[in-house]
Amino acid sequence: MASRKALSTRIRSVKSIQKTTRVMQMISASKFRTAREGLGHARRYCERVLNEAKEHSCNNIAVEGASGKLLVIFSSDRGLCGGFNHSVEKSLREYLQNSATDEELSFLFIGKKAYDAVKNVIADSGKVLGVVSQPKNLGFYAFKGFFYSLGIDFTSYKRVSVLYSKFHAINSQEQVIEDILTVDDPNDFYGSKDKAEIERGENLYDPDFASINTKLWFNSFMGRFYLSLCESVTCEHFCRMISMESANTNTKSMLNKLVLDYNRSRQAAITTDLIEVVSGCEALG
Repeated sequence: MASRKALSTRIRSVKSIQKTTRVMQMISASKFRTAREGLGHARRYCERVLNEAKEHSCNNIAVEGASGKLLVIFSSDRGLCGGFNHSVEKSLREYLQNSATDEELSFLFIGKKAYDAVKNVIADSGKVLGVVSQPKNLGFYAFKGFFYSLGIDFTSYKRVSVLYSKFHAINSQEQVIEDILTVDDPNDFYGSKDKAEIERGENLYDPDFASINTKLWFNSFMGRFYLSLCESVTCEHFCRMISMESANTNTKSMLNKLVLDYNRSRQAAITTDLIEVVSGCEALG
């Protein structure tokens, strides 16, 4: 058994850790509630914008010279959130194994942890456009500033996909890879509708139909990009809250064991002293 001094030092250390985990749990719980509320608003906004794009436009946007594929990976900037970042890393590795070798890939990392885990592998798979921190403010207008600050022409890619953790309910999250923007060839822009038929229509568009269509689909793309970020942040705060709750429970268990060992050691020392006193008295007669 360790000495009482060593046990006392460990008890003070565990108590300090327990204070930290308790505070982090409370902070994560508060951030999770805020993020979950914002996620509900983001889902409703994205659904409305997407329905509007589907209702008033005939196909995806069309840009000449678009090529390649861009994958945006959402993770966290900090650890201590359980298996959140590991799940994103695992999904990314599986995606790289199953992706076509002849496809030109580019990557954008929102959050640094996923990149730190795969940076040795990602170099052989494609080009990394950037590794940026999560925006601190998740309001949509603040997000638009963050979005444009990336300085990336997303319409220069034939397909833009996102990898993020989707929040369904408590203890129910999954890693999702989905396309949020598809750029078609200009010759196929009008899809099943004939270009001349559209131009002969009763409605006159100013600006032209292609500009309106591009604006609608780009708004839906930005909304889905924003929704992916909100989903990821909500999952991160939830995982960190659960992780800190588990750590807090473990520190309580460890503290109880250390206090018990300390009391046993103290009681053993007292018993030894009493035996020595009694033995001395008996020897003196």
